Amino acid sequence: VVDAASRHHKDVSLCGDMARDPHMLPFLLGIGIETFSLDAAMIPQVQKIVGRIRRSDARVQAEAMLRLGRVSEVKDYMAQIV
Repeated sequence: VVDAASRHHKDVSLCGDMARDPHMLPFLLGIGIETFSLDAAMIPQVQKIVGRIRRSDARVQAEAMLRLGRVSEVKDYMAQIV
């Protein structure tokens, strides 16, 4: 979805709790989502987390997660990088 949107010069945004999850933010940034809608009280915390994430590391993590085929594999992967 992000690739298709990018080809048409459109942004993709995400609304919801996943946008504030510090474990998921690297994945979301890694696949190219950089616009998040979340509770205003969470914005400073999310900004701090995003500021600490290197985009190149986020891309590597996202690519690794996208190669996994099962939810259990994603959970195992996430447990290793936390």
